[in-house]
Amino acid sequence: MSEEEKIDQPTDEGPSSNEENKPVQGPKTTNLKLQTEQMEVQKHPHHVTHKKKWGEYLLEFFMLFIAVFLGFVAENIREHIAEQYRAKKYMHDMVVNLKNDTARCKRAIEGNVFIGRGLDSFRVEIKEAINGNINSNRLYSLRQTYNDVNYIAFDQSAISQLKNAGNLRLINNDSLVTTMFQYYDRKLRAVQQEGEEITYLKRKLEDAYEIFFDASYYDKALKTETNFGSIANNNGFSRPNSSFDERTPARILNTNPKAFQQLYNKLASYEYALKAYNAYVRWAKDQAENLIRQIKNEYHFE
Repeated sequence: MSEEEKIDQPTDEGPSSNEENKPVQGPKTTNLKLQTEQMEVQKHPHHVTHKKKWGEYLLEFFMLFIAVFLGFVAENIREHIAEQYRAKKYMHDMVVNLKNDTARCKRAIEGNVFIGRGLDSFRVEIKEAINGNINSNRLYSLRQTYNDVNYIAFDQSAISQLKNAGNLRLINNDSLVTTMFQYYDRKLRAVQQEGEEITYLKRKLEDAYEIFFDASYYDKALKTETNFGSIANNNGFSRPNSSFDERTPARILNTNPKAFQQLYNKLASYEYALKAYNAYVRWAKDQAENLIRQIKNEYHFE
């Protein structure tokens, strides 16, 4: 065999030199493992081991403070709106009460003026009796017709609710609050006290009537009147009209001039108290109208 054939003949001694120089390929996962290790080295900013800068803490605190502050402001605004609504509701109800009061005052004033004029005539007739000129039928008629007084029952429901609920603080106008107290705590109390004085003097006058007038002469009124007065449209109590028959001679139980003088004195005191009461009622009525104007101007009611 020639040398050339020996060269070309493959041998079993191992790979050829070309195969020895060929690089050996490693596993394909090598690059993935390397990339994973590099990613683990680069920490995420929000990782638990990441240390924040002081500026980040300050920003978070500032944002939290703004959120809490805005919530507090919103709650205050909501509460303020609710309080303003409640105050306006109270004032609306008070205006309704005051309008009712002024209407009642007007009716009472007119009725008491009528009674006062009748009492003037009654005193004149008693003076005639003191001088010996006794018109018994006239005295009986005047005694029955002008034996009443128109009291006032003021509506204080709104101010009572305002006080009991502790909501006077909702009224921001100090001048308005002062006017309210002047009306409810001063004017109405004065009217009430004067009304109590009239009640006391009226009882004394009724006691004095007993020695002069015979109640049997009023039997006709008691028999014909079945309702004993009536209450209509919240206007107060309406007494039955006089039904004394002036054509029938009436007997005065006591004709002593001194006794008539005592009756005159009691009647004069009662009439004075009635007219003073009317003056206080006018005073309260004027104050109520002034308070209505102030409330309407403050809360823009029509």
